[in-house]
Amino acid sequence: MTALFSISFRAMLGAATLAFSLPAVAAAQETIVHGADEEPATLDPAEVEPGEGGESVIFHVYDRLLTVGAESSDVVPALATEIPSVENGLISEDGLLLTIGYLINECDLITVGTKIGGVAEAHTIAYDYETGLGLIRTTADLGVTPLELGHSSTVREGDTLTVGAHGGKAQAIAAKISSVREFAGYWEYLISGAIFTEPPHPIWSGAALLDHDGKLVGIGSLFVQDAEEENADKQPGNMFVPVDLLKPIFEQLIEKGRTDHPPRPWLGIYTVETMGHLLITSVSERGPAVEAGVEPGDVVLAVNGEEVKDLPSLYRKLWGSGEAGVPVDLALLRDQRMIEVSVMTVDRARIMRRPQAH
Repeated sequence: MTALFSISFRAMLGAATLAFSLPAVAAAQETIVHGADEEPATLDPAEVEPGEGGESVIFHVYDRLLTVGAESSDVVPALATEIPSVENGLISEDGLLLTIGYLINECDLITVGTKIGGVAEAHTIAYDYETGLGLIRTTADLGVTPLELGHSSTVREGDTLTVGAHGGKAQAIAAKISSVREFAGYWEYLISGAIFTEPPHPIWSGAALLDHDGKLVGIGSLFVQDAEEENADKQPGNMFVPVDLLKPIFEQLIEKGRTDHPPRPWLGIYTVETMGHLLITSVSERGPAVEAGVEPGDVVLAVNGEEVKDLPSLYRKLWGSGEAGVPVDLALLRDQRMIEVSVMTVDRARIMRRPQAH
């Protein structure tokens, strides 16, 4: 799989302007992003309830991830008018772009920047919830050349690679690989071989991790506080999704917008590990858990009668129960007493709006 993606270090516009609240009317260039203090309930701004967790800004996401419409005060999901091709470009000769999926999830409008500073529209091809990767396509000539996919399996702890992001060469930094390990996210997400780097890049979402040959080995996903797995002194850094996760499902995503894997059962809970417990911090209004009576503040004790002590075990028990649609029994601790609820799981991809291309 070569020449699928491309890269350009041409400098784009400056960093996004931060906005600390959501005004009724805002300038087109403002960044208006809902988040939550400390641990946001979700990386999807559309899922964050106003006032939830203090409602603060998710820093360094993108110019205009949410914007205010030109003719009304309606908030419109959108990406930046310019998505740097180093950061989110990674473009094929037929206009295919690879990015981190939460940036494009359920977006109505996506525009991308060309090498000479122009703007072109793009549309979503796929967002794979299992890997967290997303694909979009534009029919415009962006003036960039293809970038070859590397092998993230060759990345080792202690390697020094390059992180390219918004701002051209001035925003390309050398980053040490702090660790390569399993990563569990609070939004029912678990991947193997996640690549952790330090120091953190200030514009990590969709950033490109390049090996010594200039090949793409990872896509920027998160800012983390524990880039070094074994270090007692927590070191901040970034987490990159390894590109090797894309290769087995690439053709399926292009053809169908999703993989051929049986859909995983989804609860719609956001859970963190704290003080040896699995605390549910939020419950999606569109997920089945809320209908079953699961509440924020509940502590997960067991899945289908089997004890779970961390996020990986929670997800493995959940996904091991069968395909989406299978009922799952949860043992929860609420107000110092144990309760049991049965959740009729669903396929998350069918709850979220699917790409128009499919």
